[in-house]
Amino acid sequence: MTTSIRPLALAALMAVAGIAGAADAPATAALKICVDQDDPPFAAEATPERGIDVEVAQALAKQLNRPLRLVWVQVPNRGGIGKALRQTLAAGQCDAYLGIPQGPDMAGELAERKLTQSGPYLLLGYVAVAAPGRPVPTTASLRRARKIGAVSATPADLYLHRMNLPRAPFPGSAALLAG
Repeated sequence: MTTSIRPLALAALMAVAGIAGAADAPATAALKICVDQDDPPFAAEATPERGIDVEVAQALAKQLNRPLRLVWVQVPNRGGIGKALRQTLAAGQCDAYLGIPQGPDMAGELAERKLTQSGPYLLLGYVAVAAPGRPVPTTASLRRARKIGAVSATPADLYLHRMNLPRAPFPGSAALLAG
């Protein structure tokens, strides 16, 4: 997997994460970055590709001329990202936590914890997929659908939940496509 990281987004991420000033830290001091243990394609400890967030962490460490130490985090089922942030970033286990979804709900949670956020370092979109021989769903047809499949706890699933659409959560992309 290869990604291109915009320099301005990288600089904003370093500044907001409070690690730009850490450029004065000794070159031997590892830059500790928290990433989710199992959230492909963003981060995945068990795969050779490792993920987009790991590539961003590597670029940050290179920019700061410091060795990188990844802190793999298993996001708890109860408490989710908020609890993971409390147990890692707020507890001083890492200098920055990558892969936090952008949105008003998360912005409120970050503000509540007095955490700051960068601008987005990655923009992506989601597409609707139709079964073979069927037309691509429209917004109107999705509103009439009995169930809409989405990977559980992803931005797409959260959107369906917020819009009060009939969602069918799946544990991962493979399960979604199989369904």
